Amino acid sequence: MQEVKDIEKVVEEILERRPDLILKALRNFIPGDVATKDDLKMMMELIEKRFEAMDKRFDDLIHYTDRKYDILVKIIFSFNIPILIGIIAILVKAFM
Repeated sequence: MQEVKDIEKVVEEILERRPDLILKALRNFIPGDVATKDDLKMMMELIEKRFEAMDKRFDDLIHYTDRKYDILVKIIFSFNIPILIGIIAILVKAFM
């Protein structure tokens, strides 16, 4: 119990010498920037716009990759047709 009273005395003496410490301590507990409903609405709109932009980018990317995939399939198919025709011709000659 004696230690608590000693600590209280020390704190009291410090605060008497430096009353500005109370204000500094209170500033830490009081928020400086408080968001209003309008601020939150604005943030939500901004986030929504960013998500819409991301959706558009993903849609563009999907369209681009689909186009490239279709071109790749056509190229592979066009290279395989002559090879298949050659194999069929060889087989026909071999068995006739």
